[in-house]
Amino acid sequence: YFGRLFYVFLLCFSMFYICHNNLKDKIFENVMFILIILIFYIYERFSGLQDILIFSFLVIISKYFSFLKNPNKIWYVLFILLGSNLIIWFKSEGIAYAAILILLLNFSNQIPKKIKIYSNLSYIFIIILKIIIYKYFDFTLNAQPYYLDYIFNLKFPIILHKLSFIIPFLFYYSLINIFFVVGFIILVALNLQKKFDNYIKILNYYFILNLIFIFCAYLLREHEIEHFVRTTMERIIFTSSGFYVFLIINFLKNLNKTFLK
Repeated sequence: YFGRLFYVFLLCFSMFYICHNNLKDKIFENVMFILIILIFYIYERFSGLQDILIFSFLVIISKYFSFLKNPNKIWYVLFILLGSNLIIWFKSEGIAYAAILILLLNFSNQIPKKIKIYSNLSYIFIIILKIIIYKYFDFTLNAQPYYLDYIFNLKFPIILHKLSFIIPFLFYYSLINIFFVVGFIILVALNLQKKFDNYIKILNYYFILNLIFIFCAYLLREHEIEHFVRTTMERIIFTSSGFYVFLIINFLKNLNKTFLK
């Protein structure tokens, strides 16, 4: 029970953190926090799966990326690295999400090249550290059946067959995930309005990298594709949607300020 309660606490903290700019009592931010928890809450999310942990950290880290547009807050890169390190240990897919976050740091124009190099080296170090620890304690490093022979011998008809399941389920589960679909709509709207600040560019890159990860995860794995997609696609969409939550919250805050003028 205490383990499950920690999942709930971490989720609530992540939502509270992005809804509030400070600890002052603001009615709108408190109402927004309560509403987003009520809309989001599904009992099955807290069954013990680590997806909720990665989701919560992506929510927090997305706010850190928004701070990077301020040169005086470049030290938030350290928090992003620490968050990436935690994500790596939650489950095997965490390595892919952490890699995406590190790539986003490399794509940011506000980060000096020296810090980007340190960030890349830090990511490599924590991956090597995980491998060493797993080998030392004789743990299985990765339970996902990805084989080089299968990847190199992947035929075009097999790719088309897999895509015939991946694309429809990706579209369906994206539509029923409120954070993913609303975040995508807001992102498209901001791009059409040509509001290309550093944070919007980061979100654009995240969307592209996230799609690449999803397609690769299914195309390169030797598994019965229909069952695999049906049982896992919803969780992958849910996990990755965490990065869009701060975009939605920030959009609602700006909308509220516009109405109050």
